[in-house]
Amino acid sequence: MNDNSLNKLLFNAGQPPLVYKFYDKETMSFMADNALERAGLYPQHPGPVDVEMLAEDISQRVEFLSLPLQYEGATQFIYGEKPIIFVNEALMNSTAPYREHRWRFMNAHECAHIIFQDVLFQEACRRILRRNPQFNVNADNPLLFFSNSRTYKWYEYQANVGAANLLMPREHLNTVITSTIDQIADKHKTADYINSDYIVNTLAEEVSYVFNVSFTAAKIAVRDYFGIKNLSY
Repeated sequence: MNDNSLNKLLFNAGQPPLVYKFYDKETMSFMADNALERAGLYPQHPGPVDVEMLAEDISQRVEFLSLPLQYEGATQFIYGEKPIIFVNEALMNSTAPYREHRWRFMNAHECAHIIFQDVLFQEACRRILRRNPQFNVNADNPLLFFSNSRTYKWYEYQANVGAANLLMPREHLNTVITSTIDQIADKHKTADYINSDYIVNTLAEEVSYVFNVSFTAAKIAVRDYFGIKNLSY
């Protein structure tokens, strides 16, 4: 597929009507862990997760193309087949200091689309085919869906939360946060008061370092861990 063909599909892909699926936090964490385990990529100890390898494992292929600027990546669901992940070449060519973190989060984000939503797409296609048995689905007439359709903002929220679960598995995040809190408490055991922002920022710095994610993503994960509101991916 050339770049022009993909750009046309991004804006004109036939999109089956999808049914919203609510996943609670525990379910999303379990599904992310399960995907990593099935791919043999769940880390034994806290550390960076190889989400690039995960993307190759759960997709049909990963293609690098010149996408519209608003897309760092895109997931194309295909009825009866594994999805395809498209990556914007501009992200790989960037020299910005945050490029590696964006690259890792983009891979995790697209993987999360597949983990949480491909099953919804497949069911939507089956509904269409049950209502229209004469419809011929083949390579020339596929049922497609690009997951970053603006109509489905909840898909993007799920993919962002799922990406965080993949990059920072809950079990290991708990280990890092708990041990860092112990270190903070030991360091400041004579202090009468420790500013909560200091604690959150210190935890976020450690989480960012251990899992090789951006400070922003780490801080959101820390705040979410403690149930602190007003931040979103």
